[in-house]
Amino acid sequence: MFDAIRKSFFQKSIQQVLDASKREQKTFGVSNATTIGILFDATNEKQRSSVLTLVQSLEKKGKKITALAYFNAKEVPANSAFKAYSNKEINWKGIPTAEQCQAFAKQAFHLLICFNPGKIASLEWIAATSRAYMKTGIANSQRNDYDLQLDIPADKPIQYFIEQLEIYLDKIILKKYESAAAL
Repeated sequence: MFDAIRKSFFQKSIQQVLDASKREQKTFGVSNATTIGILFDATNEKQRSSVLTLVQSLEKKGKKITALAYFNAKEVPANSAFKAYSNKEINWKGIPTAEQCQAFAKQAFHLLICFNPGKIASLEWIAATSRAYMKTGIANSQRNDYDLQLDIPADKPIQYFIEQLEIYLDKIILKKYESAAAL
């Protein structure tokens, strides 16, 4: 019962955030984005490894990457390769209170990539409050303001989502005098 109440409060809060959102939207692909924010669940070692590989690949292309990881644990492991937060830094509604979460959301990334196949509330919250110009994520039934959503089968690993995302983001190429609205 408490979970249902908490979920209800969270949904109402996120709806208010999305209704009040005044972010500036622009179209970015991998070729023209210079700053990229990545949100993900780092609880699973395989997912962490896949995201780390993606981060390294994007950095080789000259992109400035900021990654924020969520660990479904009481504490963030000491050997974390990313800025991270844990359950200890989430309030009773499911809203993250960690300073690094607030700082991440305030950054105006060209592109935000949210890896949230488990529909983790705190990751949804950070994505919703993010000031990123273009937001991408896994399609779900929750209300969000993603500009690009990919519908990924539940049995596919995060690596599949990364591969599909790279295919679609590589196709977004803005010509010098072409407006983003033309896409």
